[in-house]
Amino acid sequence: MEMTTPAPSSGIQQLPDEILLHIFDGPEIPLETLYNISQVSSRLHLLCLPLFFARFGTFEPSQFSEIIFQIDSTQNLDLLSGLRLALYVPSVKSLVCRFQLEGEAGDVYVAIRHLRRLRYLLEKLSNVEELSIYFENEACCCCEGLLPGETIDEPLESWSSTMGEMLDELLHKGCKSLYVQGGKFMVHTYSFKYGSKVVEKDRFASIKKVFGRGKLGNETEPSQDYVDVLNREKWRFQRTPGRGTAVILTPISASARQKSTLRSLTIKSMLFLVPPILHWTISALRYMHIQSLTLRKLSIHRKCWPTIFTLVGEAIPHLSELHLSCLRQVQPSDLLRFLRCLPSLTSLNLGHDIDSIDSFDLGPFPDFPRLITLSAPACWVLKLLSAQRTGLACLESLTILYKMRNDGLSHWLRRASSTSIPILLKEQRRPLTLSLHISLGSTPGWRMNEDINFARNLEGPGHTDDVTSLILAMDHQPKDADVPLANVLPRWLVLFSGLRHLSVNTHPRATFGSNAMLLMNQLAREGGLAGISNVDVNGIEVSELLT
Repeated sequence: MEMTTPAPSSGIQQLPDEILLHIFDGPEIPLETLYNISQVSSRLHLLCLPLFFARFGTFEPSQFSEIIFQIDSTQNLDLLSGLRLALYVPSVKSLVCRFQLEGEAGDVYVAIRHLRRLRYLLEKLSNVEELSIYFENEACCCCEGLLPGETIDEPLESWSSTMGEMLDELLHKGCKSLYVQGGKFMVHTYSFKYGSKVVEKDRFASIKKVFGRGKLGNETEPSQDYVDVLNREKWRFQRTPGRGTAVILTPISASARQKSTLRSLTIKSMLFLVPPILHWTISALRYMHIQSLTLRKLSIHRKCWPTIFTLVGEAIPHLSELHLSCLRQVQPSDLLRFLRCLPSLTSLNLGHDIDSIDSFDLGPFPDFPRLITLSAPACWVLKLLSAQRTGLACLESLTILYKMRNDGLSHWLRRASSTSIPILLKEQRRPLTLSLHISLGSTPGWRMNEDINFARNLEGPGHTDDVTSLILAMDHQPKDADVPLANVLPRWLVLFSGLRHLSVNTHPRATFGSNAMLLMNQLAREGGLAGISNVDVNGIEVSELLT
């Protein structure tokens, strides 16, 4: 019997990789085609899925992936679709999620669907080291469109539980850093009440709807999962009239707490500082080993800040790093009372733009017994050094934030007759690494020229030999009539005889960032930066340094 030889297989998979890439790597190939073909075989999976990712500007998804959630992407393909499919992406080091919705009343339901999709992705991955979430619209979805007698208890519970489940899954995946920015979903479902007439009643009523631990009333202890973020003697959060009555809070599961490796939390979103998600925030601070906390770009009513500060201070007295900036309506006494709750701080960073930071009535300062690194506005540092002449025993590094004028910067260039930061540092004999962070403003050239002319007539040395580092913040476009920095900056830097490190930072949206790099390279080539061992622009080292 004659043996039949099977015919050789034919088809697209017989083509070399180079030919396949040439076929599929073109704009005329629909995204859906790449997605579908990547599921045909392991070979096509490895060939077509990278092309799919490239359509979203992602070339190393295991290192960095940025997902854009939009109103229609629950039905259409997006980067998340490919990440869930990718067999060769078991983990993502840095994951960014941007919610770019349309600002309509129904956006919260779209956000909930996307959060569920994000949770399913996290379930598939073995590890996500960093997660950044940006909510880029301002719709709250809780103040409009309610019919008479209608409440938003159901969407609020769905929003809270979905967010909690996603965050739980994130903690299970070894996340070390969480960053949240923007968004107002459901932030008006609770109202804040303050004053001596606030009466606590039915403190744990309806909590059972959230935690399912049985009856919780005045005679029953709350669940151990529950952190009271709703009531104190003189304040309370309560459901806003007309929007529902159920007390809904976002919990953290016991397993997520036990497995969590979260060490850094950055909050630039009101979502995480009001119920229901406020409960998750305070629970995370209380039960996890978070070392670094950042609060930035937050505007809260001045009577509510003491509540937030109290809850955070009680939850994390062991905090070691704190960064505060762009905080509105903060009372000076409330800020210092909060800082006194954090005796373990080793690093404190206060921005120029905290309301009341330069108030005359700051109250008593803590002595910061473990503080090693401090960055703060000059007015605040002056008051701190005046109040704590023998405190700050561990302080090693001090960065002082100045404006180019009217902020005490001139005290370093001349002998001041009144109490100043340089004089206090000399008197207290503090062996510090000293940096000055200077916001240049719109006329830095004229200001520097004034300093140079004044230094020519100065009798005796100033205090600039103590300054080893300068950080120049180009936060405004220089005026056309200003003295060019290329003409004046080298002569101004000479005034700082101890200078070894120079950094130039430009605003992220500024158009003159590239000009700053060209300027510093030009000065380096011409010898204008001689004696300075390190120069960088926005963290990028200047390449033409001449030392």
